[in-house]
Formats: sequence, C-alpha cells, structure tokens
Amino acid sequence: MSTITIQDLNLEQPFTVLRADFAPSALVTEHPVEQGVESTDQIKVRPLRILVEAIVSDTGTPGRPQPGVAQAVRWLTLAQGRFLDIVIDNEGEFRTYALEAAQHARTVIRGRVFRLRLKQVRIATALTSQIPEARTTAPTMAAEEDVGQQGPGRTILRNLAIGAGLQNP
Repeated sequence: MSTITIQDLNLEQPFTVLRADFAPSALVTEHPVEQGVESTDQIKVRPLRILVEAIVSDTGTPGRPQPGVAQAVRWLTLAQGRFLDIVIDNEGEFRTYALEAAQHARTVIRGRVFRLRLKQVRIATALTSQIPEARTTAPTMAAEEDVGQQGPGRTILRNLAIGAGLQNP
C-alpha cells in the first residue's frame, strides 16, 4: 500500500495506487546558443510532477480493513497548502511535494478514485556569511611645515608624513 504523509502534521493517508505518471520536464531556451556555452544557462530543469490515480474503499478486505473514504477526503482537505512526502509501492519515496490539484469520483464499489497532481518543491538552503565589522580609525593630522611665501598671496605647506606639497591659498 502506498502512502502520502503531511510533513508538519505527520498525518499519513494510505492509498491503493492504480497508476502513477511521472512528468520530468525542462525549459529550453528559444535563442541561438554559441558552441561551448554552459548548458546550465540554456536549460532549466523544472520540478518533477507526479500524477497519482489511487482508490480508497469503505469495504476493505478480510483481515485488512481500509481507512474510509470520509477519512481520505478529510485528509485531502488538510493536505492542501502543506508539504507532503509520498511513498509509492515499487517506485520509491518522493520528499517535499505539494498538492497542485485533486479530484475524486465515486465508484460502484463504495469507494472513491482520487486523481492527485503533485509537484516537487525545491527548498533552498540559506547560506549566511559573517561580514567582519569595518575598522575605522580617526583621521590623523600629518605634521606640516610652512615653507614660506611661494608667489603672490600663496603659501606652500609641505606634508611631512607623505612629502607632498599642498597649496594653501
């Protein structure tokens, strides 16, 4: 039996999967690409989508009672807007998916067929970097030496620390 679990509630719903369709896709550029260009700039792999067709019955089998249809419908309402983990028999485990759409229809055997469209949610890991505190020092005054009058109304000051001449009108 396959299950889908609501992560934050740890609430599991078993389903008998009739069919599981996997739809990997990519977005490929429409523009010409130069030879030797990194493909990561031209092809973007999209999150995996899974379409699950499953059945829930009210009748069950001897020694293995089925969870009821009403419980599955309540679970479906809770699953909307939450992260889900999916286990499909003979396919594997699929972590962190969201329910994009859901349909359910009554069957003749007192059960429901559910069609669930699920989309992978990629969660980025945040990286933080510590930026060192800026070290500022108070400006220091360089010693200056008056070298006297150097023309009409101008005095030249010589910065002794650097040795550059500064004009002082």
